[in-house]
Parts: sequence; C-alpha cells; structure tokens
Amino acid sequence: MMKKPVKPSMKDVLKAAAGHPKPAEDANGAAPSRVGRVQIAGFFSKEASKQLRLLALETDGTVQSLLAEALNDLFTKHHKPPIA
Repeated sequence: MMKKPVKPSMKDVLKAAAGHPKPAEDANGAAPSRVGRVQIAGFFSKEASKQLRLLALETDGTVQSLLAEALNDLFTKHHKPPIA
C-alpha cells in the first residue's frame, strides 16, 4: 500500500522561503524598474484590452511600450514634448 505524500505545513514553507533572497527594491519597496514612475490607469472594454495585448504580441513588444507610444503620439498632437 502506497502512503499519501505529506503536504508541508505553512511553517515549513515560510522557513524554506526565508533563505531565498528577495528581488532588489528601493527604500519604499518599489522594484528598480518602477523607481521614479507612477501608474496611470483607465477602464476600457474587454475587447480593447484583448486587442492591445494581441498588438503587443504581434509587434513583439509590451503593453507598456504600446501605451508609452500612444501617450507620446497624444502629447505630440497637442504640441507637448513626448516624455512617456
């Protein structure tokens, strides 16, 4: 008869994780890629979200880079410097 595998306790999991280094963070806990940046968000349709992700995939880019491009185009249209 085979014994059922023993599931580790939360205490054991936390003890094991304590030995692993955390990713680098700044003094406020932000990842290095987010230092000096703020989040800009909005609510859009599911279809718009899916289309944006598909475009990122098709262009071998990221949603972040596409949004930066769109913001810079908007800024330029309104005679503002493209700083995104």
